[in-house]
Amino acid sequence: MELDEANTSDKLDDLTQDLTVSQLSDVADYLEDVAYS
Repeated sequence: MELDEANTSDKLDDLTQDLTVSQLSDVADYLEDVAYS
């Protein structure tokens, strides 16, 4: 059980990092669009 919980925690961390990176990328694209319009 403990190992499974640790794996789930790691997967959640990875998922959170992926979401953060993609969100930052989207925000950067949005800011560029606003800056050039």
